[in-house]
Amino acid sequence: MPYIALLLFGICALLGVIIWKQRRTITRQKEKRREIVVEEHRMFSFLHGLGESLQTSRTRAEFYQFILNGAVRVVEGDHGALYLLDESGSVLVPQAASPYCPPLTLDLLAQYDPSEPGNQFSTIQLRNVPVNDEKTLLGDCLAERSGLHLHDLSSHPALAHADPSDREKLKVSAMLAPLYFGERDLGVLVVIRDKARFSANDYAVFRSLADQCSLALGTAQLSRQATEQRRLEEELLTAREVQRILLPDKAPPLKGYRIAGNNEAARSVSGDYYDFIPLDSEHLGIAIADVSGKGLPASLMMAMGRSVLRANAEPWFSPSKALAVVNRILYPDMRQDMFVSMVYLIAKADSGEIIMARAGHDPPMVYRAATQTIEEL
Repeated sequence: MPYIALLLFGICALLGVIIWKQRRTITRQKEKRREIVVEEHRMFSFLHGLGESLQTSRTRAEFYQFILNGAVRVVEGDHGALYLLDESGSVLVPQAASPYCPPLTLDLLAQYDPSEPGNQFSTIQLRNVPVNDEKTLLGDCLAERSGLHLHDLSSHPALAHADPSDREKLKVSAMLAPLYFGERDLGVLVVIRDKARFSANDYAVFRSLADQCSLALGTAQLSRQATEQRRLEEELLTAREVQRILLPDKAPPLKGYRIAGNNEAARSVSGDYYDFIPLDSEHLGIAIADVSGKGLPASLMMAMGRSVLRANAEPWFSPSKALAVVNRILYPDMRQDMFVSMVYLIAKADSGEIIMARAGHDPPMVYRAATQTIEEL
């Protein structure tokens, strides 16, 4: 009987252990499930807010800070930073950072004190990171388009040459993800934990979150470019209309002459122009000019040249003297890579007499009907 009682006791004890382990497993699974549900809630809340922020953020800085704060919150990080490429595509510029985020470049690490209160973003802002620098975490992450999941940031080879005391500041868990939109690189997102490690699940969530951030950032860039393109097109249309107004619709009458002119711009606006300047009832000034280059800068210089010539043509019945005055006024405001060529004629009524001066312009051509020949003047 004692043996049976002992056996029954052992069976009961074993069943108790099994039940306890099962309950503990169920409890853990429930906790994990709750964690997953909470994590999903944070993720969906962030994604919902991301769409709203894309439409409602008043500034880019506000939008960037929303992305960073959301990323840190979703994976329960302590710090984070968002770096984006500049317009040249060669430099990563810090656009947002948590108050105590450690710098990820060796030259700034010595200035970082994790125990001292203060805004470390002011330190991070001091240094842009070249993407072609193989010695940086950020440049390597973006160049390879490969994320990094580091249990100990200080052990990464990019920090091998740092002072040991500085590397101690980076004994943290970190996740880095490249941000890109199609073929276009955008930047790098960084999230850091001071003590607890990021798990494999944290990293999977982080990469998914980074993909959504890339989509939002790429969409925002396309939207800005489209807006800028529309604004530029509107400005060009305005400039084209102004230029059309500056060019004469028709030539003023001058006895003994039939005069006409036309201009077809290679682009929306150009630096080519012609003008008719009545000097008195017997004399008409005729100008043809070409500003080097195309587009808006050339058209602005054309307008300036037209105004200067019109303002200074009347006192002079000498084309060369008029062009000398125009040259003296325009020259100080001309860029070294820009020039204007011009031919200026003064035609006298009923005389067949034309006085001409050329300032680097192609010579006018005269067609002689009697001999059916063309000659350059």
